[in-house]
Amino acid sequence: MKRTLITLFAALMLLAGLASIGTAAENRDPVHLQVWSIWNGTRIPLMEATIAEFEELYPWITVEHVLVANAERYDKFLTAVASGAPPDVMMLGRHEIPLLAQNDWVLPLDGYMAQDGISGDIFFPSEFETAQWDGKTYLLPMPTGAGANGVVYYNKDLFNAAGLNSEKLPETWKEFEDLGRRLNRYDSSGKMSQLGIDVRGGGDRWFLSWLHSNNGEYASADGRQYTFFSDEGKETIEWLMRFTNEINGGPETISEFTSSTGGSFPNGQRAMQISGVWHEFIYKQQNPELNIGVGLIPHNEGAETWLAQIGGWGYSVPAGVKHPYESWLLTKYLTTSEAGGFNFVFEQQRPSPVREFTLDERYFDLSDNWPMMIEAMQRTKPITITPVEPEIWFQVETPILAQAWSGERPAVQVLEEYHTQAQRILDEYWAEADAK
Repeated sequence: MKRTLITLFAALMLLAGLASIGTAAENRDPVHLQVWSIWNGTRIPLMEATIAEFEELYPWITVEHVLVANAERYDKFLTAVASGAPPDVMMLGRHEIPLLAQNDWVLPLDGYMAQDGISGDIFFPSEFETAQWDGKTYLLPMPTGAGANGVVYYNKDLFNAAGLNSEKLPETWKEFEDLGRRLNRYDSSGKMSQLGIDVRGGGDRWFLSWLHSNNGEYASADGRQYTFFSDEGKETIEWLMRFTNEINGGPETISEFTSSTGGSFPNGQRAMQISGVWHEFIYKQQNPELNIGVGLIPHNEGAETWLAQIGGWGYSVPAGVKHPYESWLLTKYLTTSEAGGFNFVFEQQRPSPVREFTLDERYFDLSDNWPMMIEAMQRTKPITITPVEPEIWFQVETPILAQAWSGERPAVQVLEEYHTQAQRILDEYWAEADAK
């Protein structure tokens, strides 16, 4: 009886709340919002459904979803802000937030969060930490940035055929070396016909997860010094290339294998593939019969496995918007509501940044591997994202480290050049910022 009365009371309060919103809407001027995102393809109807529910809840607000190509998104946003006509809600990468916040191009959300009772504690810790800069929150995360690298998908049937434990991956680098050897296969001519694992890849900025799993750190907490050219960093990059050369026969062998066979994990040509938490769904679409296990990358002796959160997407309210409160309401809805924070990602079979949603029993019905996806989220820690991060990631890190992965130059030499160039750019930024 008591439980029934509580349920009835809650329903009445909800109806009263909806009635009060409706009454308030009658007294409000209509507001039109634009939200810019890159969510094209199958995600268009998911966004449309979320927006339709938002408009029903806030009937004085209409929302226009504007698709922007990812290659053009950031530059178009900066141009829109500079011209005084920004979108009302903007999809941004968390690696972009420090620079935007430093220049007051996005609004802090902490006041709105406090007003509406939205706590950062509802998110996985690494998700919320990468939404902040200098102690303030400038973005609410959606979808996940945690687990974006270092998740190991493996073919259980190939493990069983090799006499290996198909229920659990080994935990240390040394054990992983033995695993790679036992899963490599060669034809009668000596050419590779099955690859155990290529450790030179695995999601966004995957090297940083290997670094974390060797007690290394990317940058100092104040965002002024890059710290990855350390003993741990050098040991990490040397191990990755030693694995590539001694166990897999070198970059050329892997390239030849890939070009001759396709080198596909879904088609059974690779025993393991490193990627992010969203990939099981994709692999199953490509091969519904694939018997997939999921684990995490191993760690070096004396360390623990930690994946690197290097950012992720989210929604922000740009500076200069005409209706900041309504923009906040939409930002909040896209990230924390059942429609935006759960349904949008659940339909893509990927976790939500909101812990309660990712722990929802409906996810466990989707995949037997869901507990490991949760583990990947929990075993992720954020790097320090600096104000020059977009430039470092795409213009420095990616092209320079490629010279190590290809075997073109000695790995430690490449890492040193990466560090030298990155630190020079960061020093120039802070010298200019401190002079203002």
